[in-house]
Amino acid sequence: MRSKVTVIGDASAVAGSSQYAKLVTWPSPDSGGADVVVVTEGDHLEEAASFIARRCPAAVVIATDPAWCGELLDRTRFPRGRVIAAFDVAAVVDAVLGASGAEVDVMLRHDGEHGQDGFHRTRARVGAGGVFAV
Repeated sequence: MRSKVTVIGDASAVAGSSQYAKLVTWPSPDSGGADVVVVTEGDHLEEAASFIARRCPAAVVIATDPAWCGELLDRTRFPRGRVIAAFDVAAVVDAVLGASGAEVDVMLRHDGEHGQDGFHRTRARVGAGGVFAV
């Protein structure tokens, strides 16, 4: 079965990914069931988060703007390791689809670990389920 990446916004953010996956832009009828959802625009964030929660319940969500992560987490109710922001989206997509455990720079919510609260940039290990180690 081929992996699927759904992009909400500009699909060029995924350019450079070396993992082979079907690329679909939302709101296509075929955009549900994605392994990865990349959010590149925040104009319809509420509607996009509702779509993600209903139609892509197992996806890792990668936002290009860290400011959107709080709302995406609140609206999808996904675990915090599955909703992240990244500047190098293609590297994170590769790590998720390849289940590689690669270390990449991401923005991630910290809930008191090491005295940090809120979203912070960190180097994390990313695999099929999102961030699994910081």
